[in-house]
Amino acid sequence: MQRILCVHQGAELYGSDRSFASAVNGLKKTNKVDVVLPFNGELVEYLDKNNGQIWFNSNGILRKKDVKKTQNFLFNTVRGVKYYLHLYKRYDVIYINTV
Repeated sequence: MQRILCVHQGAELYGSDRSFASAVNGLKKTNKVDVVLPFNGELVEYLDKNNGQIWFNSNGILRKKDVKKTQNFLFNTVRGVKYYLHLYKRYDVIYINTV
């Protein structure tokens, strides 16, 4: 059984969100899977909550509107990189559905 971290950029129920939920639920059948989402949304209800945790962290998520605020964008990006580098060390596999 591998420890897998799954990261996604949204928590709505659009196509990429549904495919992410499908992949996560499939991986959970034979692995320990944790999930990071930027916020609590409809997607959470589609994720099987057994065999793992769901965390919410919006740092490091790139949005077009945020690029206009250069200082905030840079600060949040650096904070996100630090957060994920620390987190990634605990897992055997990292799955990111969309970049």
